[in-house]
Amino acid sequence: MTASANRRFRLNILANGFSRLNLTLIQLVGVPLFLLFWGVDLYGEWLLLATIPVYLNLGDLGLKGVAQNDMSILVSAGDRAGALRVFQAALVFLVLIFVFGAAVLALALWFLPFEKWLGFSVLDHTAAWLVLAWMFVKIAANQIVGLLLGVFRAEGRNAQGIAQFNFGVLAQFVVVITAIALGVSPIGAAALDAVISALLLVIFWRFGRRLWPSLGVSGAMNAMGEIRRLMRPSLAYLGCTISQALILQGSTTLVGVMLGPQAVVLFNTMRTLTRIPQQAVEMVANSLGPEISLAHGRSDLVTMRRLYRQAIALNIWSAGAVCLVLTVVGHPFYVFWTQGEVIWDQSLFLGVLAVVCVSALYHSSMVVVLATNKSAMIALPMLIGALATLGIAVPLTEKLGLIGMVLALVLDGVLRIAVTTRAMKIIQEEKISSVVFYVCVSFWTDAMGYLKRRIRRFQA
Repeated sequence: MTASANRRFRLNILANGFSRLNLTLIQLVGVPLFLLFWGVDLYGEWLLLATIPVYLNLGDLGLKGVAQNDMSILVSAGDRAGALRVFQAALVFLVLIFVFGAAVLALALWFLPFEKWLGFSVLDHTAAWLVLAWMFVKIAANQIVGLLLGVFRAEGRNAQGIAQFNFGVLAQFVVVITAIALGVSPIGAAALDAVISALLLVIFWRFGRRLWPSLGVSGAMNAMGEIRRLMRPSLAYLGCTISQALILQGSTTLVGVMLGPQAVVLFNTMRTLTRIPQQAVEMVANSLGPEISLAHGRSDLVTMRRLYRQAIALNIWSAGAVCLVLTVVGHPFYVFWTQGEVIWDQSLFLGVLAVVCVSALYHSSMVVVLATNKSAMIALPMLIGALATLGIAVPLTEKLGLIGMVLALVLDGVLRIAVTTRAMKIIQEEKISSVVFYVCVSFWTDAMGYLKRRIRRFQA
């Protein structure tokens, strides 16, 4: 593995660590503040509304993620002009899709009693609709920013892009929560959040122009032929995205419909607390993707294997360690964090921790598949698995409550392990025995060697 790839991977981990810490702190601080200023019922309704715009993300048909990967692959292969064409085509596509998609969805919701379907008791139809409309604006702006971050990835500056974006997100949270503390309504909070997202879009466009001076929309329509080339992997990527959304957001929606807003608050606060080890898993896996794309562009299987083995070892050991700590300190921290407003459920907590541990076994494999634009290998099985999970979750939740939902999520994770591991083996010609040996033995040798080198450098 090249020294530059290794260094970028470590920087990516640090940047993603900051991103995950940032997100975790926002969630940990945000929950008690939302409960304090809005109460359980209004906060539960806000959470349910926030799940709806997430499905608008599916409107890009997976093109944004595939375009990001393809830009990195093309730049690594020496085709910077091709990467620019991909960016321009994806930009036009995203703008058209999100303007049309948001308008159609907002219009449909205006005539539907969705707030009654979700069991709202605080927000009326007009207020709920306006909150959603502003959330749609935020989602659209974030999509374009995500495409611009692909420029950073392609130039080997993924860590820089992530760090700058997360400083913006942190400032955005501070402004919005301060406004809520001063008495701003949910409509005002959603509007302020959307305006700041639009401002971040303008800022990152300027950052992107510094890396690619030719960045712009000139000649974009001539690049639309790239859409046809990317559509097949994009649709497969979409299938993976849908499966993720069905599990992450669909489970919350299902809990809300079946058990009510208060159950949503309990389920989400438990998942937020256990997001700490999950953040560790996603931090490492997301650091892997950009370097896998660059190595794939060079057809460098050695670097791909080495990076993957490091990532899955870090996932397993870091998630296991954090989960162990949480089993000891989770209860007292939870009571302090929620100020006693939300009950503690030990069985539910341990079940959600089990979901995290399962995800540590497949997340890196899934990233390898997605980063090489080979998502067609896993999309259909993952989509069918997600639908089956929600189908199984209905009777389980009816009988066992939130524990039933957790059991269904564990089953989904086991399926993902089987599907993604098989695809990863084919893509980088990997042997599972070599991976297991690295995770259990070689990883610790590498870790000790790295620490010794750092100590010697510090002493010098």
